[in-house]
Amino acid sequence: MKKMLVLAAVAIATTPAFASKARLQALQSPAHTSDTRDVFKRPDQALVHGEFVTLEVGPGSDAAVTDSNSVNAEGGFVRKLGESSALGAYLGNKLGLAHSSLSLSTAYSKANKSTIQNPLNLYYANKMGDMTWGLGLQYSSSDIKSVKSKSSTMGLNASATGSVWDAQLALGLTGEATAVDTNKIEQKAPVAIRGGYSIDTLYVYAGYEMYGAKDKVIATEATTETDVNNITVGLVDSRKKDGTDFYYGVSYVASTTKVKDGTKTETTSLPLIVGIEAEANSWLVVRGSITQSVLLGTTKTTPANATATEDSLADNTKVAGGLGLKLGKFTVDGTLAGAATGHLGSDDKFLANLGLTYKF
Repeated sequence: MKKMLVLAAVAIATTPAFASKARLQALQSPAHTSDTRDVFKRPDQALVHGEFVTLEVGPGSDAAVTDSNSVNAEGGFVRKLGESSALGAYLGNKLGLAHSSLSLSTAYSKANKSTIQNPLNLYYANKMGDMTWGLGLQYSSSDIKSVKSKSSTMGLNASATGSVWDAQLALGLTGEATAVDTNKIEQKAPVAIRGGYSIDTLYVYAGYEMYGAKDKVIATEATTETDVNNITVGLVDSRKKDGTDFYYGVSYVASTTKVKDGTKTETTSLPLIVGIEAEANSWLVVRGSITQSVLLGTTKTTPANATATEDSLADNTKVAGGLGLKLGKFTVDGTLAGAATGHLGSDDKFLANLGLTYKF
């Protein structure tokens, strides 16, 4: 509680605190939400949120608050080149197709603790009439000689946004690694596409991604190939009024993972999300959300030359909460809770994820 009291004591009025991983964790990343972190998948959004600098730290991904002990530090900026263009750079963000591909190798993940080391994101956006477009580049390289492990990745993404629509494309250009001088891993040309359309208060979206990896044992040349295909279709209804955004939505998610030996895992789910973000007063924004797979949720595993087994998904109800504090031109966003296990207000999870953003 001490951290919260100190921040609240110095908070004063300013613009809304809509920026950070901590904010998206508290809201559990609903598809309609606009945030400065959109630049990773939608580089054209560098023109939407003005000029800013942001610094972030904390465990977990954008999608939800987790109990992971790994803490990731990251930060970046956007500066305008004029009224119709902007560019920016970001350090430390580990989202991307290369990360997903190389993570399929258990040997590499264990050897390096993290599949991506010190990544750099660059992005550029431009406006043409009623449409904005953007290009982004992600690059990382590491060589840990003490454990004989190294990696190199590069990815490219592009996006465009109109008055009621948006579209994105991501490509994995290169991705390879050597793990402890025993395994060589290569990504398999990953691709992701996504699009959305707004109809009054509804936002309808769909996406498809495929990625894979070849994992070869150097001594024996034995190779394991893994391919992943994910499909998502969903909608969100967002009701905004007087500084409050109440939203609810549902999506259909289907994922298939195939291993070259014949093993296949198929997962389907119908996650429901309900959340709210509201300005409690001139200096405080309160956020909360809940997600759960409803009605449909199964995982089917078919081993090589064996009978398939099918089970329902494990209990996955998650509640998350957070606060946004406004300090002049600064905003401070923090999370309040862990995943399904809670920890609301406990010392180890209270404001464990923090984002500090300054808007010029």
